[in-house]
Amino acid sequence: MYKHASRSQQRYHKVHEIDGQPVARRVQDDLLPDLANMTLPQCEAERRRLLHEKCRAEQELVAAKRQRDTNGISVLGLRIQGFSNRLGLINRHMKTVRHDIEFDALKAAVIELLDEDTWQRIIARKVELRQAMLAGGVA
Repeated sequence: MYKHASRSQQRYHKVHEIDGQPVARRVQDDLLPDLANMTLPQCEAERRRLLHEKCRAEQELVAAKRQRDTNGISVLGLRIQGFSNRLGLINRHMKTVRHDIEFDALKAAVIELLDEDTWQRIIARKVELRQAMLAGGVA
């Protein structure tokens, strides 16, 4: 392959043929509990803890700004940003969990209170509405 290639091209191929090995680094987020497995009370407890930690970090940031500690300011800013990102994820997860609970409760109540004929008519109407919405019109 390299018989008639220039030295720079040979070097280019050698350098670019090196496969980058995947590097496994643990980050702080790896130690946090997985949101998908958290219940609503666990999410609320985690949210309270994060709000408390974020408040402490903000107070430390004020102190670092008073002391003009540029290194501390950047580190605390990143910590606060991490807390804010995690809080956003938790808030979104809590919203979907609450929505799922609300939907499941409504569905259980409807199934419990309606007779079979009415339930079948509701399902048929839902299918008609969904097909109309997918087609772009409203039935």
